Amino acid sequence: MKSFNINNLRVIKRIAQEQNISAAATKMGSSQANFSRILSHFEEQLGLKIFHRSTRSLTKTDFGKVLLHRIDNLLQSHDDIVDFIESYKRNPYGNIKLAAPAIAISFFTRHIMPSIAIEHPDISISFITVNSASLLFNDSCGLMPSDWDIYFSLHQPKDETLVARPVSMFSMGMFASPKYLASHPIEHPQDLISHKCILLEILGRQENIWRYRDPLTNDILSILVTGSYTCDQIQPAIELARNGLGVLHAPLYSVMDELDAGALIPCFSGRYHVEHPHYLIYRKRNYQPHRINVVIDSIINFFDKKTSY
Repeated sequence: MKSFNINNLRVIKRIAQEQNISAAATKMGSSQANFSRILSHFEEQLGLKIFHRSTRSLTKTDFGKVLLHRIDNLLQSHDDIVDFIESYKRNPYGNIKLAAPAIAISFFTRHIMPSIAIEHPDISISFITVNSASLLFNDSCGLMPSDWDIYFSLHQPKDETLVARPVSMFSMGMFASPKYLASHPIEHPQDLISHKCILLEILGRQENIWRYRDPLTNDILSILVTGSYTCDQIQPAIELARNGLGVLHAPLYSVMDELDAGALIPCFSGRYHVEHPHYLIYRKRNYQPHRINVVIDSIINFFDKKTSY
């Protein structure tokens, strides 16, 4: 059997969509006679009927239903290949939607995006802010995969149509202002039972479970903490800690500015920090758009130069 003409496959697909040869021909700027000839020749090539014909419409045969599904997949793969090839003939361009918590977006815009802007000036990026606390402690950002191209998360997705690429290890630790620690010394994470802790709503309104690493055994242990303030985002929790109103449990990268300014300090000099892998998540495709590849590679290359944050 000879190979199929890709344009003829598009004709067959359009006929199936319209369930009418004349309507399909009109939509594609051709004639009914031409489309009828293409369909008849195609079915003759196959030796099988794709459609049941009536005076008013066409309906797919059982064979036609299976064939049309495969034609759809083949045309999508063909278009992906064409886009992939064309994108490499020129500088990557177009828009990318990157979903992440506000704190991570601030980190990206400060440390990573300037180099991407210089290397790939024709790429634009739309940042989509997701709930910081929700992203830190569960695997749902409340967005559908169609809402974003790249999604930054601590969790690997359950959706098998997505790819999770690890980027780096990030430290989670306890932080407080120098003023708070001067008046409320803390020797060990278990001491936090009697301290004012700044809670995250995702972990509970009245109490939170915080995790820490035992430096002697490397075991991950937990402690139940309480406090007067509960936040649904990391940023207001950081502000409360800056103002000496309690102890904060947060990713190290989210408080780097406060640490550099001396507004916050680690409660235990980093001895009990827990390391978490972070992931760049994107849709699984046969041919990833070049613009998405170069941004993913730029982010990965940045973190490859670091050990952890």
